[in-house]
This record gives sequence, structure tokens and C-alpha cells, in this order.
Amino acid sequence: MSKITVTDTTKVHEIKDWFTATFPLLKIEVYNTKHESGEGNSAQELIKKDVTLKEIGYKGGDIELVVFDDYSTNLVEHIFESKLNLNVQIFRLNKDLWIQTISTDNWTLKEQMERARLHLDPDAV
Repeated sequence: MSKITVTDTTKVHEIKDWFTATFPLLKIEVYNTKHESGEGNSAQELIKKDVTLKEIGYKGGDIELVVFDDYSTNLVEHIFESKLNLNVQIFRLNKDLWIQTISTDNWTLKEQMERARLHLDPDAV
């Protein structure tokens, strides 16, 4: 479990850094448009990392965001949308590339991390 307190002055990179500190083989990117289940986002839709939540429309005040490793990827993305009004996509490290978890959104964050570890250590298979 990991938690962060978010305010309207929190910057996008603070949330991204917190997420990756908790799940080092995963990362989130924040986009200005929502993606549908099974779809991804393009790089042109990325929100810059030094933007505050207030600048992109967050009006929720102080909130504590909690994420557990047994949450599914799509649940975590939904939490970011419903609690912070952020359109996020979770990425998993695959060898030396970051891939969007589009086809594995039903996996838990723990499962995403395990798959990433397999790609880092081929002898673990």
C-alpha cells in the first residue's frame, strides 16, 4: 500500500514520482484526453510534468490517494480519474522499453510488476 496527499498545487511530476517510487517497474503518464478500455493515448496528448493539478482543472482540495498492489490496472486508472480528474495510462517496463498496459488492464499492479521482473531477468522464467 502506498499513499500520497494531493492538493491543487501538487505537480504532475510529484504524482508520477510517487507512483514509480512505489512501483519501480511501472510508471504513469497523464494525458489531456481520456482513453477507452483497451485503447492507449498518443504522445501528443501528454500533459507536461511541471503543471499543477489546479492548472488542469482539479478542484477537489486536499485528498489522500491510496493505491494497493492488488488493485487492477484499470481500477487504478479509474481512481485517478474519479478522485483527481486525471486521465492516466499505466506503463510497464519491458526490457528497456516502456509499454502501455492496454491489453493487460485487468492485471493487478503486482502482476504487472512480476511480468516486468521476468523481462529484466530472463533466468527467472
